[in-house]
Amino acid sequence: RQGHDANVAGGAVGQEQLAWLRRELTVAAAAEDRAVVFSYAPLSAALARQGDPALVCWNHKEVLAALLEHPGLVPLCLSGQQLLGGRACDDRAARGEGRIHHVGLRAVLATPDGGRPGATLALFRDRVELSGAVSATFPCHAPQRGAGARAAGGGL
Repeated sequence: RQGHDANVAGGAVGQEQLAWLRRELTVAAAAEDRAVVFSYAPLSAALARQGDPALVCWNHKEVLAALLEHPGLVPLCLSGQQLLGGRACDDRAARGEGRIHHVGLRAVLATPDGGRPGATLALFRDRVELSGAVSATFPCHAPQRGAGARAAGGGL
């Protein structure tokens, strides 16, 4: 929490959680799978700036570094904590580090009357499709020969 107001709701990924994430990503990479990461707080400062910048995961740079240890493995990070939603992209493909799209899902309380607050996620070998309140297709940039995609959740 150093350098952060204790009242800020962003939070951080603990070292035990980060070690778990790295292990899960290593397993997925060995199986030539994909991984989609779900978190409460945005893992992208650019995404957080579209809402409240203070709500970014406090150690988002450390988490992003873990995600980039296996280029192309994680095409998409979905997060909450964005009242109106938003999108951003960490594009490091030119350096061989992959491209990670970040989508902040709109808060259910901020959904207009009659609107759909949810979304459906479909995983394919070459893309990830999100449809519903947020609709977009995110290409997977590294070749994949494995059996499918893997969802990494569990407390981020």
